[in-house]
Parts: sequence; C-alpha cells; structure tokens
Amino acid sequence: MSIPDLTLTALARRSLERSIGPGWKHRPRLGFAVALYHASAQLGVLASVGPWEDGHDWIHASIAHPWRNPTYDELVALHHAIFGSTMYAFQVFAPSDAHINIHEHALHLFGRVDGTSPLPDFGRTGTI
Repeated sequence: MSIPDLTLTALARRSLERSIGPGWKHRPRLGFAVALYHASAQLGVLASVGPWEDGHDWIHASIAHPWRNPTYDELVALHHAIFGSTMYAFQVFAPSDAHINIHEHALHLFGRVDGTSPLPDFGRTGTI
C-alpha cells in the first residue's frame, strides 16, 4: 500500500467514524482502490484516484450495502469523508448504452483531485 493510500484510508476512516460511527475496518487492497467495511452497518466504501483523458486526476468513491441502496445521508457522509466540505463531487447518470452496473446497491461519486468543478455554475442564479 502506498503513502497516498494510507492517508486516504486514515482520513476516510476518521470521517466515516464521525458521521456513521466507529467500527470501520480496512479491507485488503483491491488492486486499484482503498476499501473500508463496517460490519454492523453492512456498509462498504471504495475510493480510488487516477488520471483520466481530460488530463486531470479524478477521485472515484462508492458506497454500498449488500441488500439496499445507500441513503442520501450515507451518500453525504461519503462525500464529506472522501472529498471534504470544499470539493465538488458528482453522481453520473449515463445513457442506457453506456451504463455499467457491477453492484446492484452501490452509489458512486466522482470529483477532481483539485476540487474544482468542470461544470458551469448552475447556482449563480440562486436556483440550486
């Protein structure tokens, strides 16, 4: 495990413990992602960082239960744990022909490592 992985794991675990509660365990690295699991909540989190075709490094984070979709509050906890309170993160709704579903009950967030948004400021008129 590399130093950035250890840092991401420690930061995510601390933040998840504050928002969801103690009991998070580090799972063995999955080759590309940091993985944490909370046994009593039956909740798993994956996080990875890497370069994409746009020339930026992006963070991917997912949260999943084995039997239901995560709640909005759990998704917010994931956002704060991985991206903090100052970084943008996005859910993506892809066209049907580009949709990939590896886990039926996982939700994903994506954001640039630099925390900026590649989208226009949709809130500038006060409507977000």
